[in-house]
Amino acid sequence: MLVQDEAIVRLLCEWAVTTKRCGAHRALVVAKLLEKRQSELTTEKFGEADTADEKDSQDSTSVLPLGLPLYQNLLVNFLDTQAPVIDDRPSVDSKNAFANLVLLFAELIHYDVFSHDAYMCTLISRGSFTNAVGTQVGSATGCIPQSNKSISTPEPSLTGFMPDPSRGLSPGPGSAGCMGIGSMPGLGIPSMERQESLPMFEPPDNRPGSVKHEAPWESEMDLDDDRIDADLGKLLQHIKEGQQNMSDQPDSVGSDKDESTALNASTPLAHPPLVPCCTPGTENLANSANVNSSPPTTLSNTARHLLYTTHFPLPQDEAASHDCNQRHILLFGVGKVRDEARHTIKKMVKEIMKLFSKKTCMDIADSAKVKKNAKDGFNFEAVVSKFQSLSYFDQHVVTTICATSVIEMLSAFAMGNSNYLPLVEYIAFLFELMEIALNIHGLIEFTIQLLKELVDVEAQLAQKSSNLTGSYATSVGLSIVGVLYTYHCCLLVSQDQTLAVFDGLCRIIKHINTPTDCSSAERCILSYLFDMNSSCSYVK
Repeated sequence: MLVQDEAIVRLLCEWAVTTKRCGAHRALVVAKLLEKRQSELTTEKFGEADTADEKDSQDSTSVLPLGLPLYQNLLVNFLDTQAPVIDDRPSVDSKNAFANLVLLFAELIHYDVFSHDAYMCTLISRGSFTNAVGTQVGSATGCIPQSNKSISTPEPSLTGFMPDPSRGLSPGPGSAGCMGIGSMPGLGIPSMERQESLPMFEPPDNRPGSVKHEAPWESEMDLDDDRIDADLGKLLQHIKEGQQNMSDQPDSVGSDKDESTALNASTPLAHPPLVPCCTPGTENLANSANVNSSPPTTLSNTARHLLYTTHFPLPQDEAASHDCNQRHILLFGVGKVRDEARHTIKKMVKEIMKLFSKKTCMDIADSAKVKKNAKDGFNFEAVVSKFQSLSYFDQHVVTTICATSVIEMLSAFAMGNSNYLPLVEYIAFLFELMEIALNIHGLIEFTIQLLKELVDVEAQLAQKSSNLTGSYATSVGLSIVGVLYTYHCCLLVSQDQTLAVFDGLCRIIKHINTPTDCSSAERCILSYLFDMNSSCSYVK
C-alpha cells in the first residue's frame, strides 16, 4: 500500500459512516473505489515482480501475506480507533453511525477489500475471544454482551490485552503484549486455573488482607522477603521468555488459550470504566496523571470488537461458510448456546415464511384464491419488532433465506411444478425487512432474480389462462421499481447490476406497443427505464 493512500482511505471511511452526510450509496461507493484501487495496485505489483529478480521481491516490505487484502491492517486500525459504537442507551446519531459502519463493512467484505477471516485471526491473536464464548449481543442497539450463566456465577472477564492502537495492529518491541504480559498468570489478573498473584501489583481494593492499606501496618510486614523475590523472579522470567519470542506473530487460534487470562477493571494496566459500555471516551480518568502513557481501556476495545463481530454481516454462500462457522464458534462455542442462537434464526425464518405458505399464497388452479388470509393470524408489528431485536448478521441471514425461498417458489411455478404464487404485498413486506437489515446488496440481487423469474411466470399464467395474466408481473415490477428508486444511487455503483435490472424491466413491458395504451404500473416502469437510460451512459 502506498503511503499517500492511508489518509485517503481513512477519509473515505469517515465519509461513509458519518451522520453529517446522507445516503446509503456512500458505503457502496467507498467499497467499490477501494476494490478498484486494490486491483490496480495488485496488478502493478505483479507486473513489477515479473521484471524484478527474486531477491528484490523478498526484500520488499510493502507486500502483505498471501491472500490478505491490501488495506486490511488499515481498516482494522480504523475499527480500533475511529469506528463508531453504540451503548445500552444509544442516541439517534450513534444508531445511524453504527448502521452506516455495518453497511460499509458488509460491502467491504463483499468486494474482498476486508477479510473477515483475517480479522478474526487478528482478534484471536490479541486474546479478545479468550473468555467471550457464550456471550451474546442480541439487539441491533446492544453493546455489552449478556451472559447466559446464573447470577451467582462470577461473570467472566471479556478483556484480553489489546495493543496500543496508536502503534498499529501488532505489539511493537518492548510493548506489554510483545513481552507476554497479557498472557502470563499472576500480575493481579484473576484466573480460574491459577490463584497465584503478585499483591504488590494489585490495586488496594483487591489486595489480600495482609497488604491492604486499611489493614494495620504490622500486617503488611507478614509478607516475607522470599515471597517477594519469588514473585519478582517469576515476572522477570516471563518477560525474558516474551522477549525471546517477540518476533512470533500468531496467525491462528493461539495455543496458549488455556494459559492466558484476561485483564479486568481491577488490573493496574487498565482503567475501570465509568459506565459499562463500549462507547469511546467513557474511560475513567482517575489517576490519569500517573498513567498517561497507558493504552485505552482494554474492556472498551474488546467489547467494541465483540460488538463488530456480532453485527458485521457475511455473505451467505458456500465460499463464506468457513467464516460463518468460525464466527459462531468464537461467539457461542460448540454447545447449547450456539444451538440456541441458531434456533432463534430458524424461529424467525419460520415466522416470516408463514406469509409464503400454500395456505397464504394464491392458488392459480383455483381462480387465484387464497385459502387463508395471513393478516388474520399474522402480527406484522410484532414480527418487525422481533426482527429488529436480532443482530444485523442474523437479520441478513433471515432475509437471505426468505428471499431464496421466494425465488424457489416463483421458479417452481414458472417451470409448471407448482400452482402457488406469493401475494405482491408480502413480497413488498420482505423488501422492507431487507431494508431494515441494511441488506442493500442482497435486496438489489433479489430484485434482479425476481425480474428474471417474472417473465416465465407471466408466460405460465397465460398458458393457464389465469385472470392474473398481464397484471401479476407488472404489479411485482411496480414494487421493484419503488425499491430501485429508493436505492437508485446504490444500483448505479455496479454496472453489472444496472444492466441486469434494465434488461429485466424491459422484458416485462416489451409487449407494450404504444406507451399511451398501458396501465399505470407499466407507465411507472417505463418512466424508471427512461431515468436509467438518462443516468447511465453504458445503458444507451
